[in-house]
Amino acid sequence: MKNLFFNYFQKRKKEDFLKKTDFWSSVFLFDPVAIPLMKIIAKTKITPIQISVSTIFSSVLAAIFFLFSQRYMQIFGAVIFYLTFVLDSVDGKLARLRGTQSEFGAKLDATCDHFSKLIILLALAYSQFYVWGGIQTFIFGLSLIFIHYLFHLFHRILLKRNTYKGYSGYRELLIFKKELGEKFIKKGLFPSLYSYSEEKHFFFIIAPIFGIFREFLVVSLFLSLIFKVFPEIIFLFSKKKLEKLQFVKSKI
Repeated sequence: MKNLFFNYFQKRKKEDFLKKTDFWSSVFLFDPVAIPLMKIIAKTKITPIQISVSTIFSSVLAAIFFLFSQRYMQIFGAVIFYLTFVLDSVDGKLARLRGTQSEFGAKLDATCDHFSKLIILLALAYSQFYVWGGIQTFIFGLSLIFIHYLFHLFHRILLKRNTYKGYSGYRELLIFKKELGEKFIKKGLFPSLYSYSEEKHFFFIIAPIFGIFREFLVVSLFLSLIFKVFPEIIFLFSKKKLEKLQFVKSKI
């Protein structure tokens, strides 16, 4: 098994169309399918933009299956979404291989990705809440989903702000992540055990297959609080305390 992983990473290092670092789930679950598929498509005239647009159609098909609460329909939807994510991985690799990356292509890929997640999430919410418990349960489920993505928005806004990155709390966190990830970065892995990428795969693949979408939504809310919201709030309060202390010292 160890030699298998070693050989896999050695092959990855030789591929210049791969990202320097990527998420665990992408490396182990999708790239083993996406890389060979990309090499086949590279021999054709299919463009990365065409692949990005095709993910919309496969997402709609997955959403149709997700509208039904029967387990086998959910499994079909999960399999189709898996193929959708494989295609989403292929377009970027193909663009890097051909040297045709562009700002338009990146924005189109992101737009298709957001649209795909939205329609699939709404379809799952319908089958897992409305069909299961009626309109009141559906409204409650949509509220949980809204709160969940509000946590992500809160996290992303604060993460992109540079105003508090110079303070010790955030700097220590970055140092810890760097030390933790150094040995993994050499292998092309993103130094994060649970990220938005892994969460998406749980939501749209694993949860529908095992029929635990509602349960995982609650678990994900808890994890988002622990790993995203609470640390950011602590950093903000630390920043305010430090600014207040510096203000008092300047007055003395």
